Amino acid sequence: MAGIARLLALGAAAFLAAAAPCALHAQTVQDRFLTNFLKVDNGKYYSIWAKKSFREGVNPPVLKATDGEVVDFVRRTPGAVGYIGDPSKAVGVALVK
Repeated sequence: MAGIARLLALGAAAFLAAAAPCALHAQTVQDRFLTNFLKVDNGKYYSIWAKKSFREGVNPPVLKATDGEVVDFVRRTPGAVGYIGDPSKAVGVALVK
């Protein structure tokens, strides 16, 4: 599952569902997610998405301000995937560690 989440965050797995999955970022944990999970820094991440947006016409993941906003969006949106910093906030959604 971690491999799929990585592909989603980098925009490489839109083919996995009938509708393109939405990967959401909690702004409060974005740097930690990029460094520890994706193994890229902020500059590299935005460079990847700038190229994808230009070449493939896809949008980068939505950036939400809080874990609660991410969880709320994922709960209401079929196929949505997001990451949060506090697992206790993942009420009503499936949690993958």
